[in-house]
Amino acid sequence: MQISFSTIYPVAYLLTNGHCVVNLVSCNEKESFMLCIKTEVKESSIPNAGKGLFSLQFAPKGSIVYIQTTDFTNDKVVLEEQYREVLITADEFPVNAGMRWGGDYYVYSSKNAINIDYINHASNPNLLSCLGFFFALRDIHYGDELTIDYRYIGVTGQEELITSQENIIGLSAKEALLKTAQNLIDLLNEVEEIHCFHLPS
Repeated sequence: MQISFSTIYPVAYLLTNGHCVVNLVSCNEKESFMLCIKTEVKESSIPNAGKGLFSLQFAPKGSIVYIQTTDFTNDKVVLEEQYREVLITADEFPVNAGMRWGGDYYVYSSKNAINIDYINHASNPNLLSCLGFFFALRDIHYGDELTIDYRYIGVTGQEELITSQENIIGLSAKEALLKTAQNLIDLLNEVEEIHCFHLPS
């Protein structure tokens, strides 16, 4: 099947040269911010991490698991400087679960937490964030906890205590994009196709 993303999803279109392998699976409802696999929130398997987000279906390596969109009332897109100011007065969940979208743009939920807010950090994550897309770095199975490297999505230079043994520091916009772009190139060289999922109408 061929799907053109040239108007709505130009990045996906460019990555796949206009061709996309589509699995017959529906995305979650719109309040999940275009999380393209079924998931559930429950206690994390990571010590002291609180709740985590777990997959309820198989997603092959190279899948686009999440697409950031901006047509939701509780979705805020701001520059990093503005996001820092927000965190001074509202450094609490889900506001502080915001993430770098690309460059100095950050997106966060200002009202109600959504599933994506529960993705925890891992030094060897199964998701890669690049310009608003989350890609599966390896096969994700039913019951796997979804994880991401917070260094790529965190505020520049901000130190975050993950565990008593691990701190991470957010990379700059340029560093984050360079590293995620290289990781994405490596991933594309390892898979035959980028797998996509049906989106809600």
